[in-house]
Amino acid sequence: MDDKHTIQIPADIVLQIKNLVQQANELLLPYVTPLTPAERHSIVKMGGKTLSFVEKAHKAAAENSNLVPPFLNMAAFNNGFADARNLLGIAACNESASRKRGRHYNG
Repeated sequence: MDDKHTIQIPADIVLQIKNLVQQANELLLPYVTPLTPAERHSIVKMGGKTLSFVEKAHKAAAENSNLVPPFLNMAAFNNGFADARNLLGIAACNESASRKRGRHYNG
């Protein structure tokens, strides 16, 4: 089997990456809520397809306030939708980097 991994990532690069990831986690910390395992299991998940549906619902609610049910806190919906879109965008950047690594293997 041909070993394609022939170049080691320099220690200073690994350290820079660790520091940047730690910095990103620290920036997000004030905006995340710890959940119990049961809460994580029962909470609604939002991925790309779900986000598309929620985006349409958000747009409809913003354009037609009479469609918004009385139990829906529109300010919270705005905040949650914006955060979901932004965080999924960050995740997409990371996935894009992973795909590039798959095509351009270190070696």
